[in-house]
Amino acid sequence: MSVPTQFKACPVCGTAHYLNASYCPNCGHTFTTQFPSYPPPNQAYPPPTQAFTPPSQAYPPPPGQAYPPPTQAFQPYQVQPQSYAAPKSKVLAIVLALFLGSLGIHRFYLGHNNTAIAMLCLWIAGLATMCLSVGYILLIAASIWALVDVVMIATDSLGDASGRPLTN
Repeated sequence: MSVPTQFKACPVCGTAHYLNASYCPNCGHTFTTQFPSYPPPNQAYPPPTQAFTPPSQAYPPPPGQAYPPPTQAFQPYQVQPQSYAAPKSKVLAIVLALFLGSLGIHRFYLGHNNTAIAMLCLWIAGLATMCLSVGYILLIAASIWALVDVVMIATDSLGDASGRPLTN
């Protein structure tokens, strides 16, 4: 394919285009074959007759017209509320873990709800399968988990769900 060396000018906006162009991409005018080639040899392009501004990008808008609506709604910064709940008691957490630890009550108290539900399900599954020898193994596992939690609470390794230490 050969590159054309002759140009023609759009009569509407004055933009120069190749001879084989069928329309002006600047203003959209459709060419006919009556236009002379531009520019003549050793001459500069003529200045455009008017400046082209696409209507969708006209800023500022013409007088009496409003700016187009934004593409995305403005969302101001939202401050997340913080929990100002009273700190949890270490003594109460240890007592709950000792007496009701297999049920996961101490974990509900501390706010670790997912692991508390897991402990409760382990205890219920152990009770449901006590007629089989598997049930005793599940109950022993829940009890060992509760004793490990007692040690973790006593050594401040297990705090409440928001990461705050327990009070004495």
